[in-house]
Amino acid sequence: MIPRRFFWLFDVFILSAAFFLAYFIVPRIPPLFLAGGPLHISWLKILSLPPAEWVGTLPHYSYLLWILLTTIPATIMVMEILGGYRPLFEQSRTRILINSLASPTIGLGFIAPVLIVFKKHQYGAGFFPFY
Repeated sequence: MIPRRFFWLFDVFILSAAFFLAYFIVPRIPPLFLAGGPLHISWLKILSLPPAEWVGTLPHYSYLLWILLTTIPATIMVMEILGGYRPLFEQSRTRILINSLASPTIGLGFIAPVLIVFKKHQYGAGFFPFY
């Protein structure tokens, strides 16, 4: 049987990789949807939010690191509560799918209220769906 700590470390690695991948990808997405971009759809403009102060670059990753450091323990805690670290043969495919989707989503849910309270969500709308 594989120790749970191994799975915790694996989750920390995956969440960290997703965080830094999102940090790299997010600034490259808005130009694709702007006028003249390859994915520009004219009717999409009516669905967009009012323009924010975001200029297409994220702050230095050390400024956003608190997001990762908050998400990791929350995700591990939710995964543990939902029984995601039990032996694989004791889990159904549905339970594995629910754990895989619910744990990171609830972990990010810990951050959303903080961004709303402190009004630091000018980069949140583009960053979180990819993380």
